[in-house]
Amino acid sequence: PQVAGMAIVPAIIGAVIFVAVVSFFLGRKR
Repeated sequence: PQVAGMAIVPAIIGAVIFVAVVSFFLGRKR
């Protein structure tokens, strides 16, 4: 029952890191 709750945390962390990396590269290109 707790599997879904445990799997959503790394997904959120991964999404935040992905957005941060993309924003960093977009900022470097300008």
